[in-house]
Amino acid sequence: MNMRTQLSYFFAIPLVFALLFAPALAQDSGGVQSGGADTATVKCGDEKNPCPKPAAPTDFKLNVKINNPLKVSTIQEAIKLFMGTVVKVAIPFIVVFFIWAGFNFILARGNPEGIKKAKNMFWYTIIGSLLIFGAWAITNAIIGTINAVGS
Repeated sequence: MNMRTQLSYFFAIPLVFALLFAPALAQDSGGVQSGGADTATVKCGDEKNPCPKPAAPTDFKLNVKINNPLKVSTIQEAIKLFMGTVVKVAIPFIVVFFIWAGFNFILARGNPEGIKKAKNMFWYTIIGSLLIFGAWAITNAIIGTINAVGS
């Protein structure tokens, strides 16, 4: 970040907080009212100036709406979305590791140690891909069964 950006953040962040919290700070907080420069401070509790009654706890209403960013309505849909994302992310890695194992076979040039490493990488890639696709298949089977029983 350059100096100009840092200075703009230095002044903008306190300004935003001041604008957000200024209405709350401007409210009467201690029951003390102050007038202009030539009026004296008047405390509440007099006959002329009764203290305001505090709001009842039931008067508080909080209107908050939380939007669902995943666009799913059930846990089954959320799990299916998650597993689909895992598979979509894993497929490029699986392809890269298969290619890398193939290059290791080529670069081994008959060296028994290099061929052993390439075989291990190839088999680990197969096992990992079977685990990922198996988890995806089992998840879809369980979700399909739950949906069939539930309806």
